[in-house]
Amino acid sequence: SKRMMEAVKAHKDLQGIRRFMLVTRDAHGLYTRYGFKPLALPERHMELVVKDIYKRKLLNPPAQRAASNSAQ
Repeated sequence: SKRMMEAVKAHKDLQGIRRFMLVTRDAHGLYTRYGFKPLALPERHMELVVKDIYKRKLLNPPAQRAASNSAQ
């Protein structure tokens, strides 16, 4: 995580980005050291979560989806 943050903060193509957002379960202290703070206006943020998306993709891989779509 530290190397990732150092690379992101140092990358020349990312210097003009106004806002970075991240989600962490338990590394708030780490990311605080890199300037991250809790959302200033959390009431403005929304999310769309598809909880089992990865499971669905494993159970129905792209090749299988393509085959079933072309059969229809």
